[in-house]
Amino acid sequence: TIRKLGDAAAKAKPDEQEQAAQKLAGMIQKEGDPIIRVETVRAIAKCRTATAERVLTSALKDPDVDVRVAACHALAKHGGAGTVSALSDALRNDVDTDVRLAAAKALGETRDQNAVAALGVALEDANPAMQYRAVMSLRSVTNKDLGNDVQKWQQYVKSVAPPTPDGPETAVAGR
Repeated sequence: TIRKLGDAAAKAKPDEQEQAAQKLAGMIQKEGDPIIRVETVRAIAKCRTATAERVLTSALKDPDVDVRVAACHALAKHGGAGTVSALSDALRNDVDTDVRLAAAKALGETRDQNAVAALGVALEDANPAMQYRAVMSLRSVTNKDLGNDVQKWQQYVKSVAPPTPDGPETAVAGR
């Protein structure tokens, strides 16, 4: 039912998409099962409305890791004004590595230059998987290929991105 609602909304007029988004938003708020919340996130991403963007951004704070990962992927596909900011916040602050990796990947999929600073912070992470994902996403965002050399990418980011309010030392502390 949830998938059908999302599929129908994807083909619907804007006002019908908004109705579907509101219905899905109500469902996700009441749902206790994380598997159903994941499906609801995927369905609402097909609605190109502000309500859908708000729900997807809120899903980044869900207590379940799988819901947060699904929200990262959904936001990348959905887009919207706050997408890069929300994904950057998840990349910097989520405690789960899988969510942070999903946020880094999603930032690359946005192809938005505003993602460079957040991905630069991910380059500073001690986890090689995070560094690799940041490099892959930076390639997508910048259309540059500096190879897999993390230091070259760090230098590049420092040359083009303004410093973040909570620099790399703060952003990756304790990870």
